[in-house]
Amino acid sequence: MESKPTDQLAGMAQGVHWLLRQFDALGADMTPPPAAAARPSDAGPIEVSYLVAALDERPELRAVADFICGATDANVEIDAALAALGSTLGRIVLSGASFNVADNWVLTIPATCTMAGVGTPSTWIIPAGDIQVDVYGVLDNIKVEGEGC
Repeated sequence: MESKPTDQLAGMAQGVHWLLRQFDALGADMTPPPAAAARPSDAGPIEVSYLVAALDERPELRAVADFICGATDANVEIDAALAALGSTLGRIVLSGASFNVADNWVLTIPATCTMAGVGTPSTWIIPAGDIQVDVYGVLDNIKVEGEGC
C-alpha cells in the first residue's frame, strides 16, 4: 500500500521538528521519531519508466531521455526501451513528436507494459511501409499513420 502524501508530510514534519529541537536545543526530549514502517510484502510491484525522445524534440527533454531516436528507424530505440523493460511492470513514454520507423517492423506491447505518447493531439508513429502492432498491454495516446490505422 502506498503511503498517502499527508502521511509523508506528517512524517517529514516530525523529523524536521526533531532535528530542530536537537540542533537548537529547543527541548529536552531528544527521542528520535519512530522508524518508518517497513514496506509490506503485499504492496505490489514497483513500476519502471523509460522516456524515448524523438530527434526533433526539445533539447531539455532529450537531455533527460533514456533513449534518443535518430531521424529514421526510431524502432531501434523503441525496441531497446522494450528490451530494457523486459517482463518488469512499467511504462515507456514516447515524447510528443513523430517517430519514423522502418518497413516491416513488428511492435509488440507486452501485458506488463503501458506505452504512452504525450502532446496534442498525440504522438505519431510513421512507418516507412507496412508494420504490425500487437498490443497485449496498453497503447495510449499514440497514433500510427497508414492504411487501416
